[in-house]
Amino acid sequence: MSEKEFEIILPEEKFYTMTAEEDGKPAVICVNGGLCGFEPKIVFGWHLSIQFTLQGTDNGLPSKDELDLLYTFEDGLNNALKDSEEKPNALFLGTCNWNDRREIMFRVNNPEIADGILSKICERNETPRAFHYEMDHDPEWLMTEYYLDPIKTK
Repeated sequence: MSEKEFEIILPEEKFYTMTAEEDGKPAVICVNGGLCGFEPKIVFGWHLSIQFTLQGTDNGLPSKDELDLLYTFEDGLNNALKDSEEKPNALFLGTCNWNDRREIMFRVNNPEIADGILSKICERNETPRAFHYEMDHDPEWLMTEYYLDPIKTK
C-alpha cells in the first residue's frame, strides 16, 4: 500500500501570548496562531509534548535566566525536529509555563524520527533541565483546541 500524497502550504509562524490562572497559579502560554486552520491536519497527526522541570522560577514561572538557558536548547531542538524548512517533520505549536514547568509542543509528521531525536538527547544527557516527553496520535488535532481556539477569532 502506498502513502497518500498531500500538497501542503506551510503556514507562516505568528505568535500570540495569553495569560491564564490554574489552581491559583499564573500560566503564560505562547501559541503559533499560524496553525489555525492548517490543512491537511492528518499530515502532522501526532501531538508531541516536551515538559521541563524548571529550577529558577518566580511564582511558578521561569526567571529570565531560566528562559535564556532553555531558549538556546529549544532553538536547537526545534531545528532538529523540523529537520528541513521545505519539508519539515514537525511544526512548532507553542509553549506553556506554569507551576515550575515549561512545556513545548509540536505537531509531528513521522513520530519515529522525532522519538529517535529525543531518545538520543536523553541518552547523551544533553539537556539543561530534566524533561520527559509524550507523543500521542491525534489526527484531528483535538489536543490543540485548548491552545488554538482562543486565538481563532483574532
